[in-house]
Amino acid sequence: MEMLNEVLIMYTMYFMIIFTDFVPETVVKFNAGYFICGLITLYLVFCLAFIVRDTCRVARFKCLYYCSKKNMLEEQKSQKETRE
Repeated sequence: MEMLNEVLIMYTMYFMIIFTDFVPETVVKFNAGYFICGLITLYLVFCLAFIVRDTCRVARFKCLYYCSKKNMLEEQKSQKETRE
């Protein structure tokens, strides 16, 4: 993930040269701008997918933990009732 960050920053910096007066054609500048916007959008979707996946995983483990804890308490309560 860190390597992807570095590569994206490097490509973005290389594309910044295109937006200067070094390239006089505006069509090239617009196409490069759309390409960079698309690249950043894909990267954001990629990162958000990881964030959602990790959040769902943590929520699932918390749910399993609390459900198992609740079941354990119910079993202990039922065992006490049967002893009495």
